[in-house]
Amino acid sequence: MKKAVIAGGVLALGAAWTGAAWYSGKMAEAFLRESLEQDNAQAKALGESTGYSIVTELISFERGVFTSTARSRLTLSIPGAETREIDIVEHADHGPFPFRRLAAGDFRPAMVATRLELQATSHVNAWFAATQGVTPLTGTSRVSYGKQLEGTYELAPMAFVRDGAKLSFSGMNLLWRLDREAGASEFSGRLDSLTLDHAPTTTGLTGMALQGGAFAFRGRPGKNDVPLSDRKLSFQTLTIRHASLPPIIVQPTSLALDLIEADSGLALKTALDVGMINGWEKDVATARLALDLKHLDSDALSALDFINFLVIIRTWQGVVQGNIPPFSSDDLEELITSIDQILMGSAQVSLAPLQLGAVAGALNVNLDMELRKQAAASRGSAGLARIRKLNAEIELSQAGTVDLLVFWARLMGVPAEQALARVRPVVAEAAGKWAAMGLLKIENDTVRSTLSITMDEVDVNGTRMPLDQFLRWFTAGNGAARN
Repeated sequence: MKKAVIAGGVLALGAAWTGAAWYSGKMAEAFLRESLEQDNAQAKALGESTGYSIVTELISFERGVFTSTARSRLTLSIPGAETREIDIVEHADHGPFPFRRLAAGDFRPAMVATRLELQATSHVNAWFAATQGVTPLTGTSRVSYGKQLEGTYELAPMAFVRDGAKLSFSGMNLLWRLDREAGASEFSGRLDSLTLDHAPTTTGLTGMALQGGAFAFRGRPGKNDVPLSDRKLSFQTLTIRHASLPPIIVQPTSLALDLIEADSGLALKTALDVGMINGWEKDVATARLALDLKHLDSDALSALDFINFLVIIRTWQGVVQGNIPPFSSDDLEELITSIDQILMGSAQVSLAPLQLGAVAGALNVNLDMELRKQAAASRGSAGLARIRKLNAEIELSQAGTVDLLVFWARLMGVPAEQALARVRPVVAEAAGKWAAMGLLKIENDTVRSTLSITMDEVDVNGTRMPLDQFLRWFTAGNGAARN
């Protein structure tokens, strides 16, 4: 009797598992078709603005009880280039507990778990050749019953050779999460190395090498239909080689951009940290920047973000096809207008700090500024007349400034002795002239200056005057306007 009960329980459990798996597979197919429809609609809207066409088509879906196989094709059309087709196959295990995830030690319920692979076709033969026959792109995904997605992409190591140039890539692992209902997404990736070597030449750039690269992105919708995001890029070492110069090495560097939403509107936080720049086998300088922008116009930020996207696309296209400028004249005009528009709504700017740490001495700038609100933007409207309040402090080493300018001159091909002979008297003359005007004070090697603007009144190093008088004084190039 007990054996019959146990057997009946096992059969019931098996039937329930089978039914749940069959139903999960049916849900997964419907979700896949719905997702492709949404993705194609977004790609169509983007293509109307960029001229690019990206269409994903479900070629077949073979659904079984416990597993399914989906084959899809991505068709990419680029103006002036051959249309390319990329075929992907996905092998899926149905929920509620996909076998693939159970084998990996993941016991969370899921609608489906998949493993995808790029298929070898004539359009991607070069990619397979670059990986020596290894599948260039593979990945995994997991879809919950709440329609949250997560997964990985693995790009295989590869090497391309074209027109005497060689691009070597160590491969990359990417992690991603996507919540379609909430509109939130996360992406992150790491790579060991990326190198570019040109054919031997006597002029120009001959190669670059990036070590220890990483990126992270988190996006979420905002209240004003502006996607909010946190972005971070970093690398351990960047080496730039030039035919007529020694290698320039940039040591650990990170850049973070955070677009957030506050009660007063949108705010953009930027942080840049450069560990050290080395040239001619000598340490030259470190750099640090912390920039906060508040009360920003959302429509203008969207326009600016889209222009940046176009520049990235065109830059990539220029690398592939050549002779394609990253900016069009219309883009430049819109870029200028967007920047003015961003600063319209009583924007606040905080630069705390900007630091350039040369070996011989540092440059430090701290700035807090609030702009007047404008009803409409006009080109160049972000001038001094727009300032409502400003506080700035500048401290720099003359010797450090000379070192930085000499380094820049040497990058431009000027010999070291000649660069030093040119730069040193220019720095001394400028410091002396501005000190005579009262714009700065000199204490030994250090130059200091403070500037404050409040309600059309200016305070320069303790000397007060109306804003229009300050402008005449500064333009005249001497201190006569103070009298």
